[in-house]
Amino acid sequence: IAFNLIQTSLVQVKKQATQIPPTIAPVLYIKENFNPDEMILVTTFTYRQFQYYAPNFKNFYGTANAPNNIDSRFVAIDYKELQNQIPYLSKYKIIENRNFSQPEQPFPRLHQTHLYILEKKINEL
Repeated sequence: IAFNLIQTSLVQVKKQATQIPPTIAPVLYIKENFNPDEMILVTTFTYRQFQYYAPNFKNFYGTANAPNNIDSRFVAIDYKELQNQIPYLSKYKIIENRNFSQPEQPFPRLHQTHLYILEKKINEL
């Protein structure tokens, strides 16, 4: 019985150590694919992760702290309704929708996060 418990525990520890949490995966994706000078973040669920792991990106927390206007080619949001709640985001269109999950975790803190990449519409440039 003890051997089975140890074996099961080691498998879980290995999975935990090798998988990227769904709150960190969007940060890595943004850092790998976008320039901080062209991307503004307006986040909610992943605000602290972006703040900590991507400090060179401008990051605003939800509608309460979002600026009145953004002059950036790209905006990333982690909650789709933000596009409707922040008026100037009507100048942007969603060009990419990414989902990050960690299904093999037995007790994940957060099962899934989303990331919506918006680009300023051509007539708004």
